[in-house]
Parts: sequence; structure tokens; C-alpha cells
Amino acid sequence: MAGKGERASAALKEKPRPKEPAGTTAELTKEQRLEMYTLLVRCRMVDERARLLFRQGKFKGNFYSAVGQEATHVGTLYG
Repeated sequence: MAGKGERASAALKEKPRPKEPAGTTAELTKEQRLEMYTLLVRCRMVDERARLLFRQGKFKGNFYSAVGQEATHVGTLYG
């Protein structure tokens, strides 16, 4: 019977298997990819417009830019 240390050692020797990806762009149609890109651009445009309005003092409160995070918004929709 193998001891605890031997089982742990055997587990460390096994190569980890890569996880299967949740999805790839190959599974999306051209229309879906175009729609995703359009949404990415819209997210950026809304963010830039909000930043401009904030800097002009046209709305109160704080502004936290999401530039560079557009894919998290769009990817969640398609997730």
C-alpha cells in the first residue's frame, strides 16, 4: 500500500492536462464576429464621450474609464 508521500510524489510526476477552451472564434459566424467588433467600438465610443462630458463638467460624480476593458463587456454577452 502506497503511503501519503508516495501518492503525492506520483501526482507531481503526472503532466497536467490543458483545459479545453470554452470556445473559439472559429465557432462564431462572420456576422457574429462583426457584431462583437461593432459592440467593442461602441463601448469605446461611449466611454470616450462620457470622459469628454465629465471633463467639461457636464455631469457630476466620478468617472472611471473602462478603456481597454471593452472585451470583458462584449465577451460576457456572448459567454
